[in-house]
Formats: sequence, structure tokens, C-alpha cells
Amino acid sequence: MPKPRYKTTNWKQYNQSLINRGSLTFWID
Repeated sequence: MPKPRYKTTNWKQYNQSLINRGSLTFWID
């Protein structure tokens, strides 16, 4: 997963979405 070029201020939300998307991708893969 590529890292965003911009700095995110909402790291908690960003990490949560990353984790959710990551687990979803893992299960689909």
C-alpha cells in the first residue's frame, strides 16, 4: 500500500481505515 504524500492530521482515523482496508484486502487475496 503506497504511503500518502500529504501528512494526515487524523492518524487514528487514517490508521483505522488502513487496517480495515488491509484486512479486507488480505481476506480477498
